[in-house]
Amino acid sequence: MLKSGDEIAVKQLYSIYLQQIKYIGKKSFYCSSTVLVKSGHKDHIQRHLCKSCRKRFINRKIVDTEALWRDYVFGKQTIFQLSQRYRISQSTVGNKLDSIRVLCIISSSKNVVILMDTTYSKY
Repeated sequence: MLKSGDEIAVKQLYSIYLQQIKYIGKKSFYCSSTVLVKSGHKDHIQRHLCKSCRKRFINRKIVDTEALWRDYVFGKQTIFQLSQRYRISQSTVGNKLDSIRVLCIISSSKNVVILMDTTYSKY
């Protein structure tokens, strides 16, 4: 059990600790902790330091390319709509969609005709 003087010291240390840590709503790529502080810049891009694992990183947006493709094909979303939804540029959406290669073996024993209907746009 802590004495009242010790409790005050612990509370003061904890308040100083909380002042040093700035929760910025991001996660560490290494340990998924949300206890991060800003830690300088590299090539004019903000770096962060994880207080849990002590690793530094640049917080970049990671887009699930498969989910992007599913929304584009099955959700019938335009590139502009996808760029707003995922908060990335239209050219990034186009580059991600161009990087996807879909292989689907329909039939190896007979000829098949595939009819595709899509809208192509210049982003």
